[in-house]
Amino acid sequence: MKNCLKVFTILALVALLFTACGEKTTVYRGRYQDLDVAIIFNSDGTFVQRASLTVSGTTVSADWYKGTYTGKPSQDGNLTLTFTHEYNSTSQAWEAVTSMTNTVISVTVNNGQFTLGLVTYSRN
Repeated sequence: MKNCLKVFTILALVALLFTACGEKTTVYRGRYQDLDVAIIFNSDGTFVQRASLTVSGTTVSADWYKGTYTGKPSQDGNLTLTFTHEYNSTSQAWEAVTSMTNTVISVTVNNGQFTLGLVTYSRN
């Protein structure tokens, strides 16, 4: 009985280890003019849209928008993004989205890609 309990304990620990090592983010990258743009989907149902610009070997990154999503960004299929906040560089604070007409946007991931606005994003 003790050996059986040990085996079950080891199996439970291995299962927990694999669960803890699961993918925590899925990143999609695209390009808009001179900017590298990424949407980072966190496993908790939140995302952030980040832009990066490299000039003379120096890269500057800034988060534009953040919000929540439904769907599975690590797989092809439908995603619904709800943009909740935009970063105001003047006040240096997150504010409720006011610059977008439609804050809920549905996209379809096909072959690891989707288009949002003028940017086509590819899953890394």
